[in-house]
Amino acid sequence: MIIKGMTFAEIKKAVMHDYDLQLRPLINALHITYKRKWLLNNKKDCIETITYLTTTKNKWRIVVHCTKTSVHILPYLCIETNRGIAAVHITAELSPLAVMQFNTHFFQRFRERLKLTIEKTDELIKYFFKKNLYMIPSATELENGHVQVFTPLYGGVGLGVYHEKKDFFEVKTFVDFSLLRREQINEIINIQQDIIETMIQAFDKRHGRK
Repeated sequence: MIIKGMTFAEIKKAVMHDYDLQLRPLINALHITYKRKWLLNNKKDCIETITYLTTTKNKWRIVVHCTKTSVHILPYLCIETNRGIAAVHITAELSPLAVMQFNTHFFQRFRERLKLTIEKTDELIKYFFKKNLYMIPSATELENGHVQVFTPLYGGVGLGVYHEKKDFFEVKTFVDFSLLRREQINEIINIQQDIIETMIQAFDKRHGRK
């Protein structure tokens, strides 16, 4: 179970343990179940968030987005840190997998800068992941040697740090479009489209589609 005070390395180890033993087979089953559900529901697209408690007592939220072309799965876990509630996400539809943590400060800025009225942190996190179904973290090395995380998101971009030795992406803050230049916004939108295409191609390859 992930508890307050764990290091990034410990969090990643716990996440990968859950994924390897329980989340991966669950996600494979959800692809089949929700495709059947989509057919029985008159082929209507849907997006739902379900919960799953692992044997390690981690309560995962799993966003399921079902459309005509695919079933997309996005798992995340709310955790308590020394600075408040954060969320850990594993990019289950990609290979190799990436583990990302969105900090408390990130969600504060996401709420403030998009002028959201959602008060409860749990509901805010749920809203965030439903709005950001396709995420791939990008990393750029800065002049000081640090590696900055850059993640295109709904309404803006997430910024943070890549901890290379731990292979862990920490997203610290959110910058909305109003703080960016037009060419920056266009670049983010283009990157988002590339991300969606990359994830769909990865899904098709995994399930033997051409």
